[in-house]
Amino acid sequence: MSKFFISIYEWFEQHKGVFYFVLLSSVVLFVAMASQIGFQENITNFFNSSNDSKNSTFQTVEAKDKIIVMLSGENPDNIIASAEIFENKLNALVEDGLISTVTAYADEETVAHCTSFIYDFLPIFLTDEDYEELENKIAETEVNNAVSNVYNVLTSPSGMVIGDVVMRDPLNIGTHLLKKFEQFNPNLQYEIYNGRLFTSDLSTMLMFIQPSNGMGDTGNNDRLVFGLEEAERAAEIDSVAIDCIGGPIVAVYNARQIKKDTTITLGLAMIFILIVIFFSFRNRLSIPLIITPPIYGALFALAMVWLVQGEISTIAIGAGTVVLGIALSYSIHIVAHLNHNSSPKEIIKELASPLTIGCFTTIGAFAALMFTSSALLQDMGLFSVFTLIGTTIFSLVFLPQFLNGFKVSTKSRLLDKIEKVVGYRYEGKPWIIIPIVLITFVALFFYQDVEFDNNMSNINYMPKHIVEAEERSFEIFGDQSNEVYIVTGSENLDALAKEYQQLEDILEQYKKSDKVGDIVTIDDFVISETEQKHRIDKWNHFWAENGTTTLRRLEAAAVDHGFKKGAFSQFEELIQRKYDLCSYTDEQIDNVPVISEWVNSSSIISVLSRISVPNEHKAELYADIDKLPNTAVIDRGYFSSKMVESTSNDFNYILLVSSLIVFFALLISYGRIELTLLTFLPMAMSWVIILGMMAIFDIKFNIVN
Repeated sequence: MSKFFISIYEWFEQHKGVFYFVLLSSVVLFVAMASQIGFQENITNFFNSSNDSKNSTFQTVEAKDKIIVMLSGENPDNIIASAEIFENKLNALVEDGLISTVTAYADEETVAHCTSFIYDFLPIFLTDEDYEELENKIAETEVNNAVSNVYNVLTSPSGMVIGDVVMRDPLNIGTHLLKKFEQFNPNLQYEIYNGRLFTSDLSTMLMFIQPSNGMGDTGNNDRLVFGLEEAERAAEIDSVAIDCIGGPIVAVYNARQIKKDTTITLGLAMIFILIVIFFSFRNRLSIPLIITPPIYGALFALAMVWLVQGEISTIAIGAGTVVLGIALSYSIHIVAHLNHNSSPKEIIKELASPLTIGCFTTIGAFAALMFTSSALLQDMGLFSVFTLIGTTIFSLVFLPQFLNGFKVSTKSRLLDKIEKVVGYRYEGKPWIIIPIVLITFVALFFYQDVEFDNNMSNINYMPKHIVEAEERSFEIFGDQSNEVYIVTGSENLDALAKEYQQLEDILEQYKKSDKVGDIVTIDDFVISETEQKHRIDKWNHFWAENGTTTLRRLEAAAVDHGFKKGAFSQFEELIQRKYDLCSYTDEQIDNVPVISEWVNSSSIISVLSRISVPNEHKAELYADIDKLPNTAVIDRGYFSSKMVESTSNDFNYILLVSSLIVFFALLISYGRIELTLLTFLPMAMSWVIILGMMAIFDIKFNIVN
């Protein structure tokens, strides 16, 4: 190994021009490649699902990304004034493509859109039970009563609001469907004030924001949150307080904190390392010589990652910078060796093998991260592997060329003290050996008891104002801690309806066993194409038999109650028009708030269900739901914990792989089992002691540490 690197050194020594050309060319090439890499900040990549079908279904759900805005104050008019300022600030975020929609009004137009949706596709929503009731409603007496009710409604104050509905549907064929919308927000006690949605005491106005990007896209959502923070500051006037809550906001604050913590810890570590290097070698060139190889390695890593996969998580890079501390040790070995040997060739001869073996074993350990189920940890492993390769190449190929004429000053006092400490001889020192043996012996009884903390909330970062805002939301919407959403998706509407029905059957079984509380589904409004055709045929057949008689009775009752002839022409059009199938396209449902939130057809058709389930029954229920191929549970807290648990199992596997890599690398290098065991023993003992101490002092592993 050393002969190979010495021959490279000697050749470059004789061809300096070629050396600098190769070095500069490689730097330029790596810079060009690294500049093309895409950076993404999807914090949810900690928890990638292995089921692509379920994962793609999950990604279509917009409800998980919704942001709720609460504007609170004593005067509702002041609140509305603040809301108008806030909305104006949001326009810029809409133009920048960060916000998809803003729902700030609860106006008549929204109600009209819901009504139009029902009556545009009325036949497909009617069941056999509805037709049994309709048989009674078309009786002559019932028609007379219905027209009388219409007259009373039109002459009452509410006639201004619902007059169009009762004239279109005097027999109330579809009005019961409108009432079914109330099930989707049963706990919200609201009041409409000047077209705005308020809580019943008029102390809080509600707005809803649908981001353009998913919750995990913390890069783009960071710009969104920054814009919301600016809008809040501008609109908080006249004692009005504004709070924004939602999954994207929490994800952004977590990503910000991760980057902030990484920057601080890495910065402090680098400052400490540079100070130690400077005072150890007492040469101003020692710092650039030591830090250049890791920088080259990081540049090489970014270039190679771009070549392999084109993009990388910035969070993974931040976490992967811990490898720079390891990479620094390679160049430190070489520079420190100048204290004992000033010949670059001799240094290469002495260090090529140990550095290469050390690099190989460390690369093996980090490469094992790529076997985890977490995309973020895979990125971290890939970045770390290439960083170590690049650093080793620079340390053994390029760095020796700069060592000629490099003089390390007389050994500093700091370096002298460090060498004395690490060079201390433990032989014949029972007061050191016995405690270590005893600690190891005790740790052997506890090391298997160390636990993995799979509760993500314990490491979740929540700013104080977000915690307070969530507490306020509990007061408005009720405690939703046990509420869970379930999403079912398919490219085919019939297949979707079939699986959705299977899901309902499972939920009903659990409800009968009192394992599930409230169940809210949208099955009344999501109908398979086959069933839609059947229901439209039934509608046409029903009115072919009863239409003429019903219209004659309605016309007669209308004249008796003082209506002019043809007053109910809209009803005639309702029963005689030709109805199309509903494909739940964006054009058909975008203006219907409830439907568009619970049904999505952007890539595949997906629909939501909502249940209330206690924690103790989640595992059993979710296992049954998981058997459905295109249905996923939206319970990020629960599944984050499960994914963390899965990742902890990954790490057990990684530990085994890493240990075997190190062990066999040492065995091949030394060629003697006893030397391998002696070299491996300190690592094994240290690991046992660490785990034992963690178990004794109840220190748990988590996804970060």
